[in-house]
Amino acid sequence: MFSALTRTDLTTDVRMALWERQTRWWIILAALAPFVSRLVPGDTSALNLAVDLGTWVVFAVDFAVHLRIDRSYWRGGRGVFDISILVLTFPWYVVPGVGGTAFTIVFRWARLARLLFAGETGRRLLGSLRRLGTLGIVLAFSSVLSALIVLRNEPAESGFDNLGDALWWAMVSFTTVGYGDLYPTTAAGRVAAGLMMFMGLIALGTVSGVFASSFSDDHRGDPEAPTPPAGPTAPDEVLAEVRLLREELADLREQLSQVGDPASLDTDDGRPT
Repeated sequence: MFSALTRTDLTTDVRMALWERQTRWWIILAALAPFVSRLVPGDTSALNLAVDLGTWVVFAVDFAVHLRIDRSYWRGGRGVFDISILVLTFPWYVVPGVGGTAFTIVFRWARLARLLFAGETGRRLLGSLRRLGTLGIVLAFSSVLSALIVLRNEPAESGFDNLGDALWWAMVSFTTVGYGDLYPTTAAGRVAAGLMMFMGLIALGTVSGVFASSFSDDHRGDPEAPTPPAGPTAPDEVLAEVRLLREELADLREQLSQVGDPASLDTDDGRPT
């Protein structure tokens, strides 16, 4: 696992991508294991302690390797986030007089956010969320506008007593759930309802397509995300091909020098002048 990471002829970004690709599932398991262990019936205090310590070690090793690859990692946003996870999710309840079980449980949820950085899938997911930002703004504006239209035009007996009820109706409408507990009866309210239904169809289709592309093998789902090598041996294969080409070029120059004037071959590309 570490052979490709220790090569000095690989860039920092490539080595970082290789490490995150190899440890993605370890990070996911370490984030979820503490929650799963607490679902086991009976007295599981020893099991919970072992899981808490073991998963904390996984995050500690991950941070140490990131720091070894890039010495300035701890100064970046992700580095600060990883340090915070290490400090906040350490099982402090094992320290006499400290306790803080509830404190640890609260911040253990922060590990779930680390899943967003677990390899290329997380990067694609973040890229998808960025692309959905404009759609979210349009949906929020349409929902508030439709809710205000309904609240202003619907009679009191229709059930729209306050803005919260109107926003609830708008959310139910654009998600096409349609509980039927609230519905407009005026012309203006029905126009607003039609707008929300139309926006809901667009939103559901767009969200489904974006997230489907994020979790597929097609890297076009996030054009801004860096594409890591296909495997740990990809950089080595490229370097081997380069060395082979250099050796063949050197042999060719030597053969040409034996049949011509060596001085005439003193060019950068090895061809006779």
